[in-house]
Amino acid sequence: MNESLLPKKSGHLKARILAKRLTRGALALILAAFISLGPVLSSSSIAYAEPGNYGLATLAGPLGSFGYIVGTTPIPEGMAVGANDITLYNENIGFSLAISTNSYWNMTQGSILDIAIRDGGTDTFVKDLVNDAGFLNDLWTPTGTYPGTGENLLGAITVDTPVVTGSSVSVTVHTRYWVADADKNGIADEDEFGVLQEPLNVSITYELESGTDYIKLITEVENPENNDVIYTDMYAGYSISTLAASMFGPFGFYPDVKVTGIGIGSHPLVEEYFGNYVATYDTDYAVMLWMDGADSYKGSSGYKDLYILSDYEPYDGTAGTTYTFYGEVLVSGTAATAGIMDRYIANDSSGSLGSNCTEVSGTVRDSIGDPIANAYVIAKKEGVYLPVGSPSPVSNIQPLIWAVTDANGEFSMLLPSDGWTDPLGGKPNEFIFKVEAAGYTSVQDDVPRSFSGAMETANFALLDGAPVHLTAVDGDNNPIPFKVSISGLVSEIKTL
Repeated sequence: MNESLLPKKSGHLKARILAKRLTRGALALILAAFISLGPVLSSSSIAYAEPGNYGLATLAGPLGSFGYIVGTTPIPEGMAVGANDITLYNENIGFSLAISTNSYWNMTQGSILDIAIRDGGTDTFVKDLVNDAGFLNDLWTPTGTYPGTGENLLGAITVDTPVVTGSSVSVTVHTRYWVADADKNGIADEDEFGVLQEPLNVSITYELESGTDYIKLITEVENPENNDVIYTDMYAGYSISTLAASMFGPFGFYPDVKVTGIGIGSHPLVEEYFGNYVATYDTDYAVMLWMDGADSYKGSSGYKDLYILSDYEPYDGTAGTTYTFYGEVLVSGTAATAGIMDRYIANDSSGSLGSNCTEVSGTVRDSIGDPIANAYVIAKKEGVYLPVGSPSPVSNIQPLIWAVTDANGEFSMLLPSDGWTDPLGGKPNEFIFKVEAAGYTSVQDDVPRSFSGAMETANFALLDGAPVHLTAVDGDNNPIPFKVSISGLVSEIKTL
């Protein structure tokens, strides 16, 4: 695949980050919106599929345990500021959807614009954690204006009334996607079939359950039954982009360089069970994106996309011609990614992984035995991916997940034991631990470890880092600017 033909995002990303920073002062003047009931909001480009009431942005009272807000999001520096934008929240997290605010990168409205942690169950959200997240129909190819109606499908979306039950809040956004040559054979579909072909129907449901720290994503795609064209070679799936933070993944692909179309996860030549999650993180948070069945990847250090390469045949009345994509966005209040293993266990229908995991816990201390807080305990494992155009996968030892020590220097994480068999084939459950912390010399296992019990202990000791003070002078002993290049040991954690 020719990378030069794909949409570029780097310049837009810088503009997006700058926009969030510039709006900080303006948004600080907008009072947090709290929930009450009122009439349906609408605009010329947005229709609500079902009549009913929305929780309007008012000052009526506290947020409560979970629910939704329509209007300007209460998330600090949030970019969802339109009258019809929706923020869903529970006791732990909240996220906003671009309903009347434009989505970024020239994509269809209805994506996630902001995600934040709720501050200790109060009505206050902490800072925005992402640039955006959402469903992509075919890489970063935007939908076209549909000639049959003249509609610009980027904004012609339909939104169901949000549903609040006794344990969750959810909303479904209905969008459409159309291109002139859906089967990618170089001939306009209208010329090929003698009739204009209809857009794909794409419905995206976002659900947030009470007491959880993850967002469920369910997307259904249908090629209308009146169509003749098969939408071909569609790289469809979920994407997340960072807000001036670091990124990781997918496991199997390492190191992190810009690439398009590599095979990961469920690709038949890869079969890497843990190869379908990515993350954006900083020193005080991590946001992880998981997608069931992901087999392809596009990304860089600023955005990461998980795809399933698909063909969409016209709907024939059977479930087999409705295509469903499942994903989750997991939010952590620390830089740790270890929580993603809990979601792998929860999403394992066989139950095998959950019954064959070991809780590894321990303490990280310095040279005199004092605990080290905020140390990264990294579990590394052999992973694989398929380079573009290659007949064979490439493997190497790389981070799978990591935990962060608390104020007592303690950590814990779940790892697959040697009793678990990767259903995709995968590599042995052998791990190399590496521990890193600011101001200390990192340590790494010489021999891989495997686990068999329900609980095992792993303790580590770090030596103080050796400070280096450099000064460059000219011939007269006057200080001058200089650049230092250091090679050798590289930190796995980009925030260090």
